[in-house]
Amino acid sequence: MRTRESSFVLVVDDEPALVNLRPELGFTLAVCHPSELTEDLLTEADLVLVDHSLRNWTLGVNVPYACTPSDGVALAGIVRAHLRRLHDTSPAAVALYSGALNELTLEQDPQEHLVAMAFGLEWAFAKTSRPHVPELSLQVKVLADAVCALPRRWDDDDPDKLAKQVSTLLGIADMEFAAGAFAEVERCRPPMHHLSEWSSGLAMVRWLLHRILPYPSCLNDKAQLAIRFRVDPQWLIKHLSPGAALRKALASAEYVGALGGFLGDRWWWTGCDNLIRQAIGSSPKSILQIHDWLAAAAGEQVIKMQTDQPVLVFDANGAFGGVHSLSDCARILPDNWPSYAEEPWCLRQAARRDPALKRLVVSSDLDLIEAAAP
Repeated sequence: MRTRESSFVLVVDDEPALVNLRPELGFTLAVCHPSELTEDLLTEADLVLVDHSLRNWTLGVNVPYACTPSDGVALAGIVRAHLRRLHDTSPAAVALYSGALNELTLEQDPQEHLVAMAFGLEWAFAKTSRPHVPELSLQVKVLADAVCALPRRWDDDDPDKLAKQVSTLLGIADMEFAAGAFAEVERCRPPMHHLSEWSSGLAMVRWLLHRILPYPSCLNDKAQLAIRFRVDPQWLIKHLSPGAALRKALASAEYVGALGGFLGDRWWWTGCDNLIRQAIGSSPKSILQIHDWLAAAAGEQVIKMQTDQPVLVFDANGAFGGVHSLSDCARILPDNWPSYAEEPWCLRQAARRDPALKRLVVSSDLDLIEAAAP
């Protein structure tokens, strides 16, 4: 059983010298060759990163075929099986660590959470940097810290105590808006009824990684906030940068629970609404009151959103593509899109050019695609 406070990351790589992570961010790092993997290392780990390519691992000619993992996905499955056997110990997340995630899917630029879900992993990390995604070492730390912070025992026989534990994990237990935020959480169907043993807390980690953070749901990113506030997205991005006055004003509404910052900053909308109502003294009666509060908090006049009926736009791979007017968009139904998430849209012109995207358009909107300008 672990007694340390800092998280422990284990990297299994056939080229250990090439692992380039920064433990100085605040985690313990161990790197081993697959042939050096031991039960003691797995027992200690909060997060196990397995390299996808194992070309430099040779087992020899006398090893049975069934005992030769062809790649990191196969080795990750073995690691997961060993961790299940060690069920009395603390939990560990298992993630892939790859320089070519596209080799595992049909997409050229696959979404990491979808790769992870397809292979029964917590996450699939890309070795190369990706736009709008925090650096790899920071993501690794955040995930390992989230696993390290899981309760050793879940009060599954007491609904109130269990709700308190989940609220604590999500960082809202002591917030003024805790009741409203927890109601938003419940709408997103957390796996609360599957929590009992220490290791079962990984279900909450997977829920956040696979079903919450990648989608516009109970946690709002900057694009969602821009739509709700009806302000120019670039204006809001500027004023939500670290140290900015508006960022400080919204500090109590910022998501600081498990995996906070893993895919960028998020905020509780009910927390933002609570701050505005407290400042105004009542619920805002118009968007102008919200703009006045934002301007006062930011110390700069608000730039209003010019987009009429703004919606969130996505591409065929599920990657966010910006905020656009509903009149230029069509509804889509991507695979694995949660029913509780905000409705996804695509640009009509983009769907006309991209057959893969057009296949996702709901049937009642297909006429809009054909009518769109080429």
